[in-house]
Amino acid sequence: MWPFVDEHFSNKLIKDKLEPKIRKALSKMKLNGFEFDRNHILLGRTPIRVGGIKVHDMNTARDEIILDVDLIFASECSINFRLGGIPAALNDFEIYGKIRVILKPLVSKAPFIGGIQVFFLNAPDIDFDLAGPAEISNIPGLRDILRRIIAKKIAKKMVSPNKFAKKLIKDVSASTVKVNEPEGCVRVHVFEARNLIKQDITLLGGKSDPYVVIAIGAHQFRTRTIHDNLNPVWDYWCEALIDSTSERTIKFHLFDWDRSDSDDPLGSATVDLNEVFKTGILDTWLTLKGVEHGELHVRFAWYELSSSSYDLAAALAETKNLGLTSLSSAALCVYVDSAIDLPHIHSDDKPNAFAKVCVSNQERLTSVKKWTDTPIWEQGFTFLVANPELDCVKIRIIGQTSNKKDGETIGQFIHSISDLLLQTDLRIALQEFPLQKSGTTSKVKLSMTLKILKQSGTQSLPPMFAAHRARTPSIQAQSSHDSSSSEEKIVEERVLLKSMRQLSADNSMGLGSIKLTLYYSSKYHILNVTVHKVINVPIKDQSDLPDPYVILHLLPKRVKDNKRKTVVVKNSCDPVYEATFEYGSISPNELKTAELEVTVKTKMTFLSGGSVTIGMVRICLIDKDITEKESTEFYDLMREVKLG
Repeated sequence: MWPFVDEHFSNKLIKDKLEPKIRKALSKMKLNGFEFDRNHILLGRTPIRVGGIKVHDMNTARDEIILDVDLIFASECSINFRLGGIPAALNDFEIYGKIRVILKPLVSKAPFIGGIQVFFLNAPDIDFDLAGPAEISNIPGLRDILRRIIAKKIAKKMVSPNKFAKKLIKDVSASTVKVNEPEGCVRVHVFEARNLIKQDITLLGGKSDPYVVIAIGAHQFRTRTIHDNLNPVWDYWCEALIDSTSERTIKFHLFDWDRSDSDDPLGSATVDLNEVFKTGILDTWLTLKGVEHGELHVRFAWYELSSSSYDLAAALAETKNLGLTSLSSAALCVYVDSAIDLPHIHSDDKPNAFAKVCVSNQERLTSVKKWTDTPIWEQGFTFLVANPELDCVKIRIIGQTSNKKDGETIGQFIHSISDLLLQTDLRIALQEFPLQKSGTTSKVKLSMTLKILKQSGTQSLPPMFAAHRARTPSIQAQSSHDSSSSEEKIVEERVLLKSMRQLSADNSMGLGSIKLTLYYSSKYHILNVTVHKVINVPIKDQSDLPDPYVILHLLPKRVKDNKRKTVVVKNSCDPVYEATFEYGSISPNELKTAELEVTVKTKMTFLSGGSVTIGMVRICLIDKDITEKESTEFYDLMREVKLG
């Protein structure tokens, strides 16, 4: 097969995929005019070799076969390119890495294998030579830039958790073949180093400007650079999801930052994740290899993935106590199966369609399906979520035409992750959802699963148990019957809340609901109102979503000082605010006669007459048990009522 791979596949990959990325990276260095010579991209006669095949016989499921294979490619390739009109060549390309092959599920009919997954366990080693005039070979950092872009391209496609997956039997579920749900999350704390070597020798002695690169499969993280310090303290945190197919190592590479040339190594270290799995928490000093001296202080924590919403409070409390609310409390798995009836960008052109899945600042892309309004992607993605009560998942369907690579949005789906907390096993099964900003019959088919990060070895407790455990260590000695009945009560409350939300969505007014928390301090005479979110805002036009905001008035005095207002959330039927407002100097007697008016409006254009009221609710505070305690509820929005 090798001559055909060389002629057809490699030419297109290098010219169409790598060239634009290299050109963009070099342009930042004021190096313009990079292009490969399409007529001279030769990978050589030596094909890729595989060897060192190992078949796993432990820690595997009964319906799968797992193999690890050494992949070696040492080629006499010759790939010509030009930079600024100057000809040069990339020669003697080498790549070495360990590939994992998973055959699953095993079935009882030919070919007996339902699907295959292939991926690198870690980023492979890459090397090559640059040939050409001195103007090219002497450009600082050019070789490193080329290597980095090639490695990034490989990692994006083929380094765990990214993989090539193919279904081999029609009856097998695509998600079974293509998606590996994570089994846990590893959290890494790169705290400090000591006694590092001196890479920069000066008249006054020596120094280094150290930073650390952490590699966990395809995930790479980098600490900040600390200048002129051989005993740096980074206090840097990172985390990554680990699935059953991931490589069980974490690699640390220390470098000395150099402004003018490639960065010099300060040593490296590797940690076996199995040691972290065993203990749950590991705090250790690592001796750096490849250098005369130096140590790195790192800490690890392993988190299992729970399907119990009871574990969320503890996960959020931990990140809050660390002062690092950017760390995650949950993992979200999104499986994007397909879309149907997508609109055409032009009257006769079916789109080249792909899906962009976003959670917070994380973004994943499906493959592009050409010339179809019913694309089938069958791709799954995992995201770490800081706070599932606040975050949402947003999926944009992008359509391209043959002459427009960036494309335009032809469909959109937004869903609050908090809704999964009310689902059985925190999961929404595979189903179709209508698309916004799309055709009237356009839909996307997907499933979602939420998992809560739980420290290894801890038990899942209902919220009331978790609150009392700190005060009453003997709580674990209660009978299993009491624990079971209490858990059943909590489940019943959650089912009731879910039913209330469903009733709100289907109420006769059909105006949606708003989630509020009320709290009154009798000591300080202060009323706090937290506006969490609004759900199920009605849509009149799929292509014109509302821009909702919330206004609060504390009645009976409708004066400016009693008015509070949230920010505007654009293009949303389920806006999240998490805004707390304070009303001061309210005596207990005044509270008895006070009424909170909550109005949800949508921002409109100037020509349409300003804002339009979506719905409102009035709450008699005397009816609420909010003195020295919080009351959180969903309130159905009703049509606006004018007071006389």
